[in-house]
Amino acid sequence: MLRAAGKGGRPMMVPPAFIWYWHAGFRELWNAPGNGDPTMARTFDEYFDEAIEAGWWSHTIRNGPDTPPRVLIECGGNIVRRTRGGRNTVLEHFWPKLDLVVTIDVRMSSTALWSDIVLPAAQHYEKVALDIPLFTLTMTDEAVPPAGESMAEWELFRDLTRALARRADERGIETFRHADGSEHKYADLPGRFTLDGAFETSEQVHDEIVRDSAYAGLLEPGTDLKKLRENGQVRFQNWGRTFMGKSHASPWPAEDEIANPLEYHLLRGDPYPTLTRRAQFLIEHPWFVEAGEDLPVHKDMPKMGGDHTHVMSSGHNRWSVHAMNMGNPILLQTHRGEPHAVINPGDAEMLEISDNDRVRVFNDVGSFVVRAKLSGGQQPGGVTVYNGWDPHMFEDWGGPNDVSPGMVKHLNLAAGYGHVDYGPLGWQPVPVDRGVRVSLERAV
Repeated sequence: MLRAAGKGGRPMMVPPAFIWYWHAGFRELWNAPGNGDPTMARTFDEYFDEAIEAGWWSHTIRNGPDTPPRVLIECGGNIVRRTRGGRNTVLEHFWPKLDLVVTIDVRMSSTALWSDIVLPAAQHYEKVALDIPLFTLTMTDEAVPPAGESMAEWELFRDLTRALARRADERGIETFRHADGSEHKYADLPGRFTLDGAFETSEQVHDEIVRDSAYAGLLEPGTDLKKLRENGQVRFQNWGRTFMGKSHASPWPAEDEIANPLEYHLLRGDPYPTLTRRAQFLIEHPWFVEAGEDLPVHKDMPKMGGDHTHVMSSGHNRWSVHAMNMGNPILLQTHRGEPHAVINPGDAEMLEISDNDRVRVFNDVGSFVVRAKLSGGQQPGGVTVYNGWDPHMFEDWGGPNDVSPGMVKHLNLAAGYGHVDYGPLGWQPVPVDRGVRVSLERAV
């Protein structure tokens, strides 16, 4: 998650793991015996509490157990599909705490189907957008105007600030207090969002992004949205100042060169950004020592989900990277057109499961029903349910998320040791969704 500073340097966002732990029912899952690393000397709660008491996450923590969220605006995501635990976590524990759920999307996703309000975002070729494939900045343009009431996300949020200001005025409410303690006027929201009208449209915003990137040296001097439109793409000039860019630690390659990471360390002798300033394998953080991971070591997967016969994993299907294209009528004609679980024929024979049978996949966390697809390419004892299917595409709107405890490894909460620390956009602590233990049976 981003770590944006508010008043006094306090954050305005919080790593998702803390929201899940406090408000979405994950505390019980992460403390359940067997779900976590069996070498944990203490409960997950004890590690969690110690990490907070030590101040390792003081620069990010907000919205604790006594401040449950009240409004969810989902934009650019699909929380009902993507959150491990599915119906058993966000819908059972998180949703009842919310007074309002709003989804901004180009389609009727599973989250949209569970929302109070759905705001239609413009499709990809109905708005200006930027993308970063490899070494170039590319753009898509508005080929056709947005259909119906849909609009680009920037305009949607702009109009929301206007509506908030208008409604507050009608009710005679002038100010509100931000979570960082500062006080703001509702009437100022539209101006603050658009910088007093300088950024009324998505076009203006993207032009500013391109010009700022050029000013910062990422693009050729003088590059703006108009110039980008001429070819649809421009080549970057350097890695930028983000930690992802800095981690390359190498010169920016010419068009005919290959990018080799870590050249500054290997050839120039620059120190590494580690505690020892060297390529470091030994981590003497007390938690790592306690877990036997002060040096790299192999560990068998924990029995996440319980002591069951099969190990379920997933992968990107060949028809779509994410769920947004899984319901496309043309793509549905290129395969079976519905979710399936890939099962080894030998396992299927022992379980009396035939190809295309309805199969119940279950464990200690939950269950779902899916069609069987027998394949000799599936390892015995394993089952694969590919990523991208929305829960509403399964029977009773349940899918593989319903059996995943979404374990967060306790060592991901460790910090205060050189390079072992939380970084913006670092995406940790992250949930594990590979190697979930499940059992299979033919559905009645």
